[in-house]
Amino acid sequence: ERAVSLDPGFARAYAGLALAWSRLAIDGWTDDAHGALSKAIGYAERAASIDPSVPQIHFVQAQVALFRGQHEKAAAAAARAIELDPNYADAYALLAWILHYAGRPDQAEPMLAAALKRNPRSSASYREIAGEIAFTTGRYVDAAQEFQAALERNPAHTRARLWLAAALVKLGRRDEADWEVQELLTLNPEFA
Repeated sequence: ERAVSLDPGFARAYAGLALAWSRLAIDGWTDDAHGALSKAIGYAERAASIDPSVPQIHFVQAQVALFRGQHEKAAAAAARAIELDPNYADAYALLAWILHYAGRPDQAEPMLAAALKRNPRSSASYREIAGEIAFTTGRYVDAAQEFQAALERNPAHTRARLWLAAALVKLGRRDEADWEVQELLTLNPEFA
């Protein structure tokens, strides 16, 4: 906000605001996810009106479209971010996540590999996405390992812990799954 107040023509700052608002919704850090996504799109549109070549604009548009269930629109926006910056690792990871949720895990895995190639010291989210893809394709041991790797990077990663519990149930390890659920509720008592 300070950057755009100093320079109202700074597209990258508007893209940063868009990303911040989208993450509030996606990561569950607001009670008004719909309003946060709307603000994210508003800032992304403002940034695009100034300079549509900023890859982060398209990244945010992809995130919002994904969470609105608009998979094709999301995939196109993520692909555009990659086109603008072929080294944008997070855009590859986002495209992998989008393809996974669009029911195309076979196409998601190469995108995640491309993200990891560009960012081998990735965040917990990359490992969580890998785990989701493995889970969806029935590779529950791999899924559990990926979710555990995500939790090593970020022990408070709610999605990774929830998916890990599901993978453990699929592996017949109910007691461990119950422990993960209890850990999740300890870290986030409001979780339902």
